Amino acid sequence: MKKKKWLSPLTKAMLLCLAMLCFFLFVRSQFFAITTIRTEGLVQLRENDVLRLAGVEAGDNLFLAETEALTRKVEMNPLVADAQVVKNFPGGLIIRVTERTPAALILKEGGGSAVEVDRQGFVLRVYESWPSGNLPVVTGLEETETPEPGKQINSGRLVSVLNMLRQMPPDIAPMVGEININNAGQIVLFLTSGIEARLGRSEQYEGKFAMLLELVSGEGFDAAAAGVGYIDLTSSKPVLGGAAGVE
Repeated sequence: MKKKKWLSPLTKAMLLCLAMLCFFLFVRSQFFAITTIRTEGLVQLRENDVLRLAGVEAGDNLFLAETEALTRKVEMNPLVADAQVVKNFPGGLIIRVTERTPAALILKEGGGSAVEVDRQGFVLRVYESWPSGNLPVVTGLEETETPEPGKQINSGRLVSVLNMLRQMPPDIAPMVGEININNAGQIVLFLTSGIEARLGRSEQYEGKFAMLLELVSGEGFDAAAAGVGYIDLTSSKPVLGGAAGVE
Protein backbone atom coordinates (compact mmCIF):
# COMPACT_ATOMS: atom_id res chain seq x y z
CA MET A 1 0.00 0.00 0.00
CA LYS A 2 1.43 3.33 -1.12
CA LYS A 3 1.85 6.07 1.41
CA LYS A 4 0.00 9.35 0.74
CA LYS A 5 2.23 12.23 -0.18
CA TRP A 6 1.44 15.29 1.90
CA LEU A 7 2.38 18.75 0.79
CA SER A 8 5.16 20.31 2.73
CA PRO A 9 4.41 23.39 4.82
CA LEU A 10 6.49 25.49 2.43
CA THR A 11 4.48 24.26 -0.57
CA LYS A 12 1.21 24.97 1.22
CA ALA A 13 2.36 28.48 2.06
CA MET A 14 3.38 29.11 -1.54
CA LEU A 15 0.02 27.86 -2.85
CA LEU A 16 -1.84 30.02 -0.37
CA CYS A 17 0.14 33.09 -1.41
CA LEU A 18 -0.53 32.28 -5.05
CA ALA A 19 -4.28 31.95 -4.42
CA MET A 20 -4.31 35.26 -2.54
CA LEU A 21 -2.42 36.94 -5.36
CA CYS A 22 -4.86 35.59 -7.93
CA PHE A 23 -7.81 36.82 -5.85
CA PHE A 24 -6.16 40.21 -5.37
CA LEU A 25 -5.61 40.61 -9.09
CA PHE A 26 -9.09 39.34 -9.96
CA VAL A 27 -11.03 41.75 -7.75
CA ARG A 28 -8.99 44.61 -9.20
CA SER A 29 -9.44 43.49 -12.78
CA GLN A 30 -11.68 45.08 -15.40
CA PHE A 31 -14.24 42.35 -14.69
CA PHE A 32 -15.48 44.47 -11.77
CA ALA A 33 -15.18 47.84 -13.51
CA ILE A 34 -18.33 49.92 -13.13
CA THR A 35 -20.09 50.07 -16.48
CA THR A 36 -23.48 51.50 -15.50
CA ILE A 37 -24.54 53.92 -12.77
CA ARG A 38 -28.26 54.44 -12.25
CA THR A 39 -29.82 57.09 -10.03
CA GLU A 40 -33.37 56.86 -8.70
CA GLY A 41 -35.66 59.36 -6.99
CA LEU A 42 -34.20 62.57 -8.42
CA VAL A 43 -36.62 65.45 -8.84
CA GLN A 44 -34.73 68.64 -7.96
CA LEU A 45 -31.21 67.27 -8.16
CA ARG A 46 -29.39 66.47 -11.37
CA GLU A 47 -27.70 63.12 -11.87
CA ASN A 48 -24.33 64.74 -12.57
CA ASP A 49 -24.50 66.60 -9.25
CA VAL A 50 -25.17 63.37 -7.34
CA LEU A 51 -22.35 61.51 -9.10
CA ARG A 52 -19.95 64.39 -8.49
CA LEU A 53 -20.88 64.42 -4.82
CA ALA A 54 -20.47 60.66 -4.49
CA GLY A 55 -17.13 60.80 -6.30
CA VAL A 56 -17.83 57.73 -8.41
CA GLU A 57 -17.70 57.24 -12.17
CA ALA A 58 -17.70 54.56 -14.83
CA GLY A 59 -14.49 52.55 -14.78
CA ASP A 60 -14.10 52.58 -11.00
CA ASN A 61 -13.82 49.22 -9.30
CA LEU A 62 -17.23 48.07 -8.07
CA PHE A 63 -15.86 45.41 -5.75
CA LEU A 64 -13.78 47.96 -3.86
CA ALA A 65 -16.47 50.67 -3.71
CA GLU A 66 -17.57 51.36 -0.12
CA THR A 67 -21.35 51.82 -0.23
CA GLU A 68 -21.58 53.34 3.26
CA ALA A 69 -18.99 56.00 2.43
CA LEU A 70 -20.71 56.77 -0.89
CA THR A 71 -24.05 57.08 0.92
CA ARG A 72 -22.66 59.55 3.45
CA LYS A 73 -21.25 61.70 0.64
CA VAL A 74 -24.59 61.85 -1.19
CA GLU A 75 -26.42 62.71 2.05
CA MET A 76 -24.19 65.77 2.48
CA ASN A 77 -26.44 67.61 -0.01
CA PRO A 78 -29.11 69.58 1.92
CA LEU A 79 -31.77 68.44 -0.55
CA VAL A 80 -31.16 64.77 0.30
CA ALA A 81 -33.15 63.33 3.19
CA ASP A 82 -31.93 59.78 2.72
CA ALA A 83 -29.74 57.84 0.29
CA GLN A 84 -28.91 54.24 -0.44
CA VAL A 85 -26.12 52.88 -2.63
CA VAL A 86 -26.49 49.32 -3.94
CA LYS A 87 -24.01 47.21 -5.89
CA ASN A 88 -25.35 45.22 -8.83
CA PHE A 89 -22.54 42.85 -9.81
CA PRO A 90 -20.57 42.58 -11.92
CA GLY A 91 -20.61 46.20 -13.12
CA GLY A 92 -23.71 48.07 -11.97
CA LEU A 93 -24.17 50.66 -9.25
CA ILE A 94 -27.53 52.06 -8.12
CA ILE A 95 -27.89 55.28 -6.10
CA ARG A 96 -31.37 55.71 -4.59
CA VAL A 97 -32.21 59.15 -3.26
CA THR A 98 -35.12 60.46 -1.21
CA GLU A 99 -35.22 64.22 -1.60
CA ARG A 100 -36.50 66.80 0.84
CA THR A 101 -39.54 68.64 -0.50
CA PRO A 102 -39.64 72.47 -0.22
CA ALA A 103 -42.60 73.56 1.92
CA ALA A 104 -42.24 77.29 2.62
CA LEU A 105 -40.08 80.39 2.42
CA ILE A 106 -38.95 82.42 5.42
CA LEU A 107 -37.99 86.06 4.99
CA LYS A 108 -34.55 86.90 6.35
CA GLU A 109 -34.02 90.12 8.29
CA GLY A 110 -34.21 93.08 5.95
CA GLY A 111 -36.55 91.27 3.57
CA GLY A 112 -34.08 91.07 0.68
CA SER A 113 -33.48 87.33 0.81
CA ALA A 114 -35.36 84.18 1.69
CA VAL A 115 -34.73 80.80 3.29
CA GLU A 116 -36.36 77.71 1.81
CA VAL A 117 -37.35 74.98 4.31
CA ASP A 118 -39.00 71.58 4.13
CA ARG A 119 -41.84 70.32 6.35
CA GLN A 120 -39.39 69.27 9.06
CA GLY A 121 -37.78 72.71 9.25
CA PHE A 122 -34.52 71.81 7.50
CA VAL A 123 -32.95 74.61 5.48
CA LEU A 124 -32.71 73.60 1.83
CA ARG A 125 -31.52 76.76 0.12
CA VAL A 126 -30.79 80.38 0.97
CA TYR A 127 -31.75 82.84 -1.77
CA GLU A 128 -30.12 86.24 -1.95
CA SER A 129 -32.92 87.45 -4.24
CA TRP A 130 -36.58 86.50 -4.27
CA PRO A 131 -37.00 83.05 -5.87
CA SER A 132 -39.56 82.08 -8.47
CA GLY A 133 -42.28 79.58 -7.59
CA ASN A 134 -45.41 79.57 -5.49
CA LEU A 135 -44.25 78.50 -2.03
CA PRO A 136 -46.06 80.29 0.81
CA VAL A 137 -44.13 82.87 2.83
CA VAL A 138 -44.01 82.37 6.60
CA THR A 139 -44.02 85.54 8.71
CA GLY A 140 -44.20 86.27 12.45
CA LEU A 141 -41.42 83.89 13.53
CA GLU A 142 -39.03 84.61 16.36
CA GLU A 143 -35.79 86.27 15.36
CA THR A 144 -33.31 83.41 15.30
CA GLU A 145 -30.02 82.88 13.57
CA THR A 146 -30.55 81.10 10.26
CA PRO A 147 -28.51 77.89 10.15
CA GLU A 148 -26.64 76.77 7.07
CA PRO A 149 -28.35 74.54 4.47
CA GLY A 150 -28.90 71.03 5.79
CA LYS A 151 -29.46 72.18 9.38
CA GLN A 152 -32.78 72.50 11.21
CA ILE A 153 -34.20 75.85 12.31
CA ASN A 154 -34.83 76.07 16.05
CA SER A 155 -38.15 77.93 16.32
CA GLY A 156 -41.22 76.98 18.33
CA ARG A 157 -43.52 79.00 16.09
CA LEU A 158 -42.07 77.39 12.98
CA VAL A 159 -42.78 73.96 14.50
CA SER A 160 -46.45 74.98 14.84
CA VAL A 161 -46.59 76.26 11.26
CA LEU A 162 -44.96 73.11 9.88
CA ASN A 163 -47.38 70.94 11.85
CA MET A 164 -50.19 72.81 10.13
CA LEU A 165 -48.54 72.49 6.70
CA ARG A 166 -48.20 68.72 7.08
CA GLN A 167 -51.99 68.55 7.48
CA MET A 168 -52.78 70.94 4.62
CA PRO A 169 -54.55 69.23 1.67
CA PRO A 170 -52.92 69.56 -1.78
CA ASP A 171 -56.01 71.41 -3.06
CA ILE A 172 -55.54 74.23 -0.56
CA ALA A 173 -51.77 74.68 -0.79
CA PRO A 174 -51.79 76.58 -4.13
CA MET A 175 -54.31 79.09 -2.68
CA VAL A 176 -51.99 80.19 0.14
CA GLY A 177 -49.63 83.13 -0.39
CA GLU A 178 -48.59 83.90 3.18
CA ILE A 179 -48.77 82.19 6.56
CA ASN A 180 -48.59 84.41 9.63
CA ILE A 181 -48.26 83.25 13.22
CA ASN A 182 -48.51 85.71 16.10
CA ASN A 183 -47.04 85.70 19.60
CA ALA A 184 -49.97 83.64 20.89
CA GLY A 185 -49.40 80.94 18.27
CA GLN A 186 -52.50 81.82 16.26
CA ILE A 187 -52.17 81.13 12.55
CA VAL A 188 -53.69 83.15 9.72
CA LEU A 189 -53.52 82.12 6.06
CA PHE A 190 -53.50 84.95 3.54
CA LEU A 191 -55.01 83.46 0.40
CA THR A 192 -53.97 84.63 -3.05
CA SER A 193 -57.57 85.80 -3.53
CA GLY A 194 -57.01 88.40 -0.80
CA ILE A 195 -59.09 86.62 1.83
CA GLU A 196 -57.76 85.81 5.30
CA ALA A 197 -58.39 82.32 6.64
CA ARG A 198 -58.09 82.52 10.42
CA LEU A 199 -57.17 79.09 11.78
CA GLY A 200 -56.34 80.11 15.33
CA ARG A 201 -54.15 77.94 17.52
CA SER A 202 -54.55 74.19 17.38
CA GLU A 203 -52.79 70.86 16.98
CA GLN A 204 -55.38 69.42 14.61
CA TYR A 205 -56.23 71.30 11.42
CA GLU A 206 -57.90 68.66 9.25
CA GLY A 207 -61.41 69.76 10.22
CA LYS A 208 -60.61 73.44 9.62
CA PHE A 209 -59.20 72.67 6.19
CA ALA A 210 -62.24 70.56 5.32
CA MET A 211 -64.54 73.49 6.16
CA LEU A 212 -62.37 75.92 4.20
CA LEU A 213 -62.21 73.70 1.12
CA GLU A 214 -65.95 73.07 1.17
CA LEU A 215 -66.58 76.80 1.44
CA VAL A 216 -64.22 78.11 -1.27
CA SER A 217 -65.15 75.35 -3.74
CA GLY A 218 -68.88 75.80 -3.16
CA GLU A 219 -71.21 77.08 -5.85
CA GLY A 220 -71.45 80.85 -5.90
CA PHE A 221 -68.44 81.53 -3.66
CA ASP A 222 -66.33 83.09 -6.43
CA ALA A 223 -69.06 85.62 -7.13
CA ALA A 224 -69.36 86.51 -3.44
CA ALA A 225 -65.64 86.46 -2.67
CA ALA A 226 -65.16 90.13 -3.52
CA GLY A 227 -67.15 91.08 -0.45
CA VAL A 228 -65.41 88.61 1.89
CA GLY A 229 -62.49 89.89 3.94
CA TYR A 230 -61.88 86.93 6.20
CA ILE A 231 -63.08 83.44 7.08
CA ASP A 232 -62.92 82.64 10.79
CA LEU A 233 -62.30 78.91 11.30
CA THR A 234 -61.52 79.02 14.99
CA SER A 235 -64.87 77.49 15.98
CA SER A 236 -66.93 74.52 14.80
CA LYS A 237 -68.58 76.57 12.04
CA PRO A 238 -66.94 79.07 9.67
CA VAL A 239 -67.79 82.73 10.10
CA LEU A 240 -67.42 85.13 7.17
CA GLY A 241 -66.46 88.74 7.65
CA GLY A 242 -66.72 91.57 5.15
CA ALA A 243 -63.77 93.07 3.34
CA ALA A 244 -62.56 96.50 4.40
CA GLY A 245 -64.70 99.19 2.82
CA VAL A 246 -67.46 96.72 1.89
CA GLU A 247 -70.77 96.96 3.69
